[in-house]
Amino acid sequence: MRFQREAKLWSQLRHSNIVPFYGANFTTEPFFIVSEFAENGTLNDYLAKGNVGLKAKWQLMHQVAVGLSYLHRKNIIHGDLKGDNIVLSKQGVAMLTDFGFSFLDSGSCSVLAMRDRLGALQWRAPEYIANLAERPTFASDIFSLGMCIIAAVNGAKYPWGNFDSAAVRKCYEERRIPVKRPHCMTEDQWELVGKMVAFEWKVRPKLDDVLEHLANFASTEERSIPVQFANKQKLPLNQQEID
Repeated sequence: MRFQREAKLWSQLRHSNIVPFYGANFTTEPFFIVSEFAENGTLNDYLAKGNVGLKAKWQLMHQVAVGLSYLHRKNIIHGDLKGDNIVLSKQGVAMLTDFGFSFLDSGSCSVLAMRDRLGALQWRAPEYIANLAERPTFASDIFSLGMCIIAAVNGAKYPWGNFDSAAVRKCYEERRIPVKRPHCMTEDQWELVGKMVAFEWKVRPKLDDVLEHLANFASTEERSIPVQFANKQKLPLNQQEID
C-alpha cells in the first residue's frame, strides 16, 4: 500500500527542511497522516501574495535544495517535487512534504502509479514521462528542482505557463524544453538553472554543485526579505540535520 509506505518512509526523516511527521493511522479507515501544520501554506500560495523579493526566493530555493540533499544522502528520491509539495513554516522556512512517490533508490517503485498525477508533468523530467520503463532518479529530482526555481523566480504557479499535459508530452517527443530565462535571472543564474532542466539527464549538475551556487545566489541578491519575516528570523542558509 502506497500510503503505508509513505508513512513509514516519512517517519524516518528528521530535518529542518522536511515537514515533521507526528504519526499515522493505516489500520482502519479513514487512513491519515499527522504532520506539522505549515502556517504559511504551500510555496505556490506564498508566492501568489506577491510580496516576496528575489533574495527571499533564492533563499527559499536553497532551503528546498538542502532538504532534497538530505533525502538524496539517505538514498531517497522524492519523485514529485513541485510548488504544491513545498510548504512554509510559521517562521518562513521552506520544507518538503508529500512523499507518496518517494522511494529508496534500491527499492521498488510503481511507474504506473506515478502516471496518476498528470497535472505535475511540467515539473517531471522527460526521461520518465516518455518511457514507461523509467522511474524517477536523482537526476530527475534535479530537473524538478530547476522547474521549481523557474516558477518561483517568475512568481508563477507553473514553470511552463499554460501548457497542458498533451502539450508537455509533445514537447518531450520533440526533445525540447520550452522554458526561457526569466528576465530577473542573471546569466550566471540561468547557466545553472538551464543545465538543471536540460533534456538529457547526463547534462544536469550534481546536487552539491547546485547547493553551492544557490547559497551564493541567496547571499548576493539584493536584500528583499518579506516584511512579515524581516524582524523575526533570517531565512537560514546552513544545513541543519537533526540526528
